Amino acid sequence: MNKIKLTILLLVVGLFLLASSLSAFACTSFIVGKKVSVDGSTMITISQDQPQYDFRLEYIPAKNHKEGTIKTLYDYPQKYRWWDDYGNPIDAHAPELIAAEIPEVAHTYGYIRRMFGVMNEHQLSTGMATMSHMYLHNELWNQETKLRMTNLSYLAMERAKTSREAIKVITKFAEEYGFKGELIPGKTLVIGDPNEVWVLHMIEPGPFWSPGCGEPGCVWVAQRVPDDHVAIIPNGIEIGNIDFNDPDNFMYSSNIKSLAEEMGWYDPKSDLPFNFIEAYTEGKPTGWSVSERQWRGYQFLAPSLKLPNPDEAYTMKDSNGWSYRYPFSVKAERKISAADLMSFYRDHAEGTYLDLTKGPLAGPFGIPTRTFGSSLKINDEKIHELRGLEGDGTTYTQVCKMRSWLPDPIGGIAWWSPGRPTTAFYVPFYCGINKLPVVYTTGNQFEMEWGKTAYWAATFVNTFSNVMYSYIIEDVKKKQNELEGEALAMIPVIDKIALDLYKSDPKVGPKQAKKYLTQWSNQHADNVVERYWDFANNLIVKYHNRYINQPKVSTKPKIADEDYWLNLALEYQKNVRGRIIK
Repeated sequence: MNKIKLTILLLVVGLFLLASSLSAFACTSFIVGKKVSVDGSTMITISQDQPQYDFRLEYIPAKNHKEGTIKTLYDYPQKYRWWDDYGNPIDAHAPELIAAEIPEVAHTYGYIRRMFGVMNEHQLSTGMATMSHMYLHNELWNQETKLRMTNLSYLAMERAKTSREAIKVITKFAEEYGFKGELIPGKTLVIGDPNEVWVLHMIEPGPFWSPGCGEPGCVWVAQRVPDDHVAIIPNGIEIGNIDFNDPDNFMYSSNIKSLAEEMGWYDPKSDLPFNFIEAYTEGKPTGWSVSERQWRGYQFLAPSLKLPNPDEAYTMKDSNGWSYRYPFSVKAERKISAADLMSFYRDHAEGTYLDLTKGPLAGPFGIPTRTFGSSLKINDEKIHELRGLEGDGTTYTQVCKMRSWLPDPIGGIAWWSPGRPTTAFYVPFYCGINKLPVVYTTGNQFEMEWGKTAYWAATFVNTFSNVMYSYIIEDVKKKQNELEGEALAMIPVIDKIALDLYKSDPKVGPKQAKKYLTQWSNQHADNVVERYWDFANNLIVKYHNRYINQPKVSTKPKIADEDYWLNLALEYQKNVRGRIIK
């Protein structure tokens, strides 16, 4: 690599790491029932919006285990599993990090995972969102709990075929060993299979629990998203009222009421219904970051509802006198595709009063990035900027699609995007594959090698786009449409070839189909990464020195709202520099 390119990379990477260190934890999930998708599939998504998360995708093969085998569960935190904040390696399998040892089952399923389980060979899919900004009671923390959501989701991937089975696996071990939260004492897992999609809330058991005490080691509730509904989970707690007589749509722990009563958070003699949110949070309005994303998402999915905007919702009350909450789920007003879900993550509320590409903090090139924070204070007043549906430092995004009418190896597709989705690319991995490309399974946030990993291809383009965002993003959109459009067009063809192989012979057909899906998924993903690195190289040439150099060299860019920016500059010159020039 030549010295000029290396200098550019080091500068851009340094700025990226400095800015991303200021990002906040935040994740957003969309959940789509099978009657509102364009083809009858179920879909769940998640964006992991923290730049220090490990981005390496991993395939865990199916295994048979001898009777009496013990499985060791290590304490896998979200953030500090393999490296600390300074890039120093951490031994994630050190003896002192053993959280529990449990009996292994005779057979575990193969699956794709990252920080949490992504999709297993039976199309079971999961995604996690931390319960931030909802003010869970601090008394819920417990120092004796053992298992984080990371391990629990892995256990579900290995041992369950359906969403209901997954919830039973997760809650069984959480109740026995104690659920261990991070950041706050609660987590949300979205769970999908080809027929059903669920939301699972889990929180720590409070101060009185200890292993072996006979009480559940967590409080949990799960609610099914109806087949004709969509839901958005943006870090909040979305399950409120629980129908305790509806096992088809609700599951919950035995202590969900009793602990709230014991802690004085719920009065069974009250005329008010039991509400999970009101019982286990401080009852404050939903945080801005959560409500803004939920409001914007429902604008896409059900615009005629005309839900109150976040500023209105913050001051509203419901019929019980509680703070207003957006619905758990709504009927979608149009059919939703995987491509739609990908596009939602690239939204910055353009065209609304919260448009992130507008205003002083966006700069003259309309940059929607706010790595310095979305809530600022100056002169005793607050500035609050919208938190987009993606984060400023997203590590990865997944769109999981599950199709009941196809054999499992063919039916499940995990569309994977490394880095920030606005400027990244999605590639499809069928759940029947048995390995992943090296460019998706290697690397870290602290070392960059030009041309080596999918994450750094996407992350370089994202960082460089901030040089002249309003111009560069148009190039990025064309490249995304090209790459993702090719994949979307190919999926029906790949489905048919794989299905023909699958049905060709009862004994060898399924193996041949899996081999073909592995080969195609890996070749396509490798090709996309190679082409995106070429694209990154072309961007440097086209926009170096902050000019537009194609087709003509050194053309000065035009700035949108030029008078607005010139007036700001004039005001600064007069009031700060004290220069008045006639």
